[in-house]
Amino acid sequence: MLLHPADATTIVGEWARQADTTAATSASLLNPDHGAAKIAAASASPANYFEMTFDAPAGTAYRLWMRGKATNNSFSNDSVFIQFGDSVDANGTPAFGIPTTNSTGYNLEDCNGCGLSGWGWQDNAWGIGVQPPLIYFASGGTHTIRIQVREDGLALDQILLSPQKFLNASPGALKNDTTILQ
Repeated sequence: MLLHPADATTIVGEWARQADTTAATSASLLNPDHGAAKIAAASASPANYFEMTFDAPAGTAYRLWMRGKATNNSFSNDSVFIQFGDSVDANGTPAFGIPTTNSTGYNLEDCNGCGLSGWGWQDNAWGIGVQPPLIYFASGGTHTIRIQVREDGLALDQILLSPQKFLNASPGALKNDTTILQ
């Protein structure tokens, strides 16, 4: 499933569409950089988030990838919390649910000091060689993904839930990426 955040219909708080010729669909969704402190944990009622819906079958393992760009290539502008309306872990236990404080995270920078440069693809694990938790759904049908601010200053243009092709490999580069998926 490929989602384009600029097409989100539920946008709350400071997330805003911005024109960007280097982004998929020539637009991204940006939470402007105000230099706010990093938020320690996801909120059950966040002030800044967007949601999108998608269809997916039950019992399939998905790897979550997102393509982001940090304002000024700053490590303090590169992370969000991710939740789902009805996701579960491999054992069928609810995980990363809306509206809870449980979430999976996205940090564009791969490690402390790894650096950032332009657009980059990253999954929901932090650290070089760390495997992320896979995302599953207990039932088939329409599902919701919620992206909420952890650090302001991040733009997102593509979200990918991949059951096969990108389950074990990135869809693009970590830095200076130009990959636009179809």
